[in-house]
Amino acid sequence: AAAGPTDGQWRLETTFGDGTAPFVEYAVVAASTGTPGYVSTIVLTVPTGSSVPADDYWAELTRLADLVTKG
Repeated sequence: AAAGPTDGQWRLETTFGDGTAPFVEYAVVAASTGTPGYVSTIVLTVPTGSSVPADDYWAELTRLADLVTKG
């Protein structure tokens, strides 16, 4: 796992020994303001062969985390 540009964001990559394309996910863990002590984990899975830039995934995670943390 590699840390993302914002606290709580991560890029996860699963590689396979048989040559299958890596499985990539972007994730964020955000504290819930509606329920103290709870967190939300949001994961975006990258389709194999996707040409969507990483910055788009980070931006979407930030947007979704803001919904959780700002209620």
